[in-house]
Amino acid sequence: MKLALAAEKADNHQEAYDYFTKILEYDPENYVALLGKAVAAGRLSASEFRHSELIEGAKAAVQHAPDSKKDDLKIEIAETLDSVCSDFRIFRIQSDDEDSVFQRMRIVECLKFAHDYDPNNENLITSLYFENKQLGLQMKLWNLRYQTDTWEKSVDEYRQKANEYSTKLSLINPEKGAELAKSDQEIESQDSMSTGGNVDWATIIGGVIGVAIVIAVFACCFTGR
Repeated sequence: MKLALAAEKADNHQEAYDYFTKILEYDPENYVALLGKAVAAGRLSASEFRHSELIEGAKAAVQHAPDSKKDDLKIEIAETLDSVCSDFRIFRIQSDDEDSVFQRMRIVECLKFAHDYDPNNENLITSLYFENKQLGLQMKLWNLRYQTDTWEKSVDEYRQKANEYSTKLSLINPEKGAELAKSDQEIESQDSMSTGGNVDWATIIGGVIGVAIVIAVFACCFTGR
């Protein structure tokens, strides 16, 4: 276990994954190894986010943890998953193609799971707001670029979820919620200008990409990442 934890601490994720896997061969209910392997899998995600391994491993860890440790473990898991999701978004999603839409959907699913474990975590709520907002915008961009309605319904659904998380943050932390609401107004204003009027498709798409950049900047400012 010491070697596994040392590898994890040193960000040697493949090494940590291998060590935790060996531990689980002899002790399949070891909750520390279950979580460690799951997090390592998430960190090792390349082109495709390994969210299922991350979620199922976290569930198993909580299931096998002593009752006295379950609550604290859930909070730890929520914070860790938020970090893993953020790193994957920053370092792995480098395009706005359709595959990146699916990767963002996996991120949102993982964040929702983490949110269930720590529903009042302000950073998680903020991450969920920005990821839903960005996902809705990316779907909108796809529809505009290819003049299709593939994601039309989903665009509204994800933007509505973003608004719900913004409202929840306002209830928990009014000051931070007010800052997020101000950011949201600017994002919506930018989005409205980018798609309004009689402008050509290239200008519209360029405007929507600009809004996406605004969202990414605000996300970094609010989450510190």
